[in-house]
Amino acid sequence: MRCLIVDPDPQERSKLLVHLDAHKEIHVLAAVETVAAAIPLSLTLLPDLIFLGDTLTEAEKLVALPPMVVPPMVVALASNQKAAFAAWENHAIDFLLKPYSPQRLAKTVAKLRIQVAGRAVLAPVPSPLASVLVDALKVAGSSGPLLINLANISVIKAEGDYSRIIKDHGASHLIRRTLVAWIKQLAHATFFRVDRFTLINLVHVVSYRRASRDHAQLRLKGMKEPVHLGRRAILRLDQEFAARPPQFWLG
Repeated sequence: MRCLIVDPDPQERSKLLVHLDAHKEIHVLAAVETVAAAIPLSLTLLPDLIFLGDTLTEAEKLVALPPMVVPPMVVALASNQKAAFAAWENHAIDFLLKPYSPQRLAKTVAKLRIQVAGRAVLAPVPSPLASVLVDALKVAGSSGPLLINLANISVIKAEGDYSRIIKDHGASHLIRRTLVAWIKQLAHATFFRVDRFTLINLVHVVSYRRASRDHAQLRLKGMKEPVHLGRRAILRLDQEFAARPPQFWLG
């Protein structure tokens, strides 16, 4: 389940992010303050689920957007009982009354699983993500959301608990996301894992040269230095290219 968090309280947004980390079936796309900020993200990212703070009267703006064949599920983040009960009249399938416990959130997630199972027959086959919202670490140490077109990424490299993306024109960003998280999200895209630390976008491979059966070099758009491959990576990459459409083949 791909979700947005919309809540005016930054502490509540952070708290929910921490709690959701224990539920691997939920992937948070973004956490924003207002419905106005969430609308363009919903249009671009098409979330399955929205955790919505005390702005339930604006829920209609998020669940009735034209591109959404199946509207996102809404879970209300209510600060009082009146708001919680009002959630039932404003599209919410469940509510979390602040302050809520991890156990109460777990019950909500269980209910969401049932909802998703019922929606499976209604939803179209998902297309690969076109873009993704990430937290980029800037040079000065501050951070901020960055909407990145996946087609422009050439390489994603692990840097501890973070990752660095390198675009086809050479720009790079340090991202608050592990390589494992990228792999899960890009499972059906054009990315290939060459080793424990590196994902490459096959679309941006410029050349593929073998020095021997145990060593090869890949050059990609935006990368000054080649990506070096060992024997296992060479074998897997050959299989990957063979399984891809002709536009991925390299002679």
